[in-house]
Amino acid sequence: MSAGRQPTNPPRFVLRTSVIDDTTVAVAVAGEVNATTAGQFGAVLRGVLGKPGLTRIVLDFAALRFLDAHSVTVLQAAHRTAGRRGIVLAVTNCRGPVRRALETVDLYRHLAPGDDAMGLE
Repeated sequence: MSAGRQPTNPPRFVLRTSVIDDTTVAVAVAGEVNATTAGQFGAVLRGVLGKPGLTRIVLDFAALRFLDAHSVTVLQAAHRTAGRRGIVLAVTNCRGPVRRALETVDLYRHLAPGDDAMGLE
């Protein structure tokens, strides 16, 4: 390490699940979803997808800084599972490199059906 440079810590990965109403759950994702954290991300999504009576899951990506290819695959699988179960899987606050990653595989348009994914604004 060169003089004067401080070591940097990787962005913290945080998931927070909130019940919006009887049929809607929001999952706020912060930091980076990558090879190290994709398993935890997938496990949370599978858990939420298994909740009875759920019709909508909103992923809030406002604080998400990075999504790698493996993580996109996790999202694609969650989208397919949601569709089979009649659940809408949507994203909100998806910008920058995260949005581009989803657009590259044509997933963004399926996850962001409108500007108001939360239905709360």
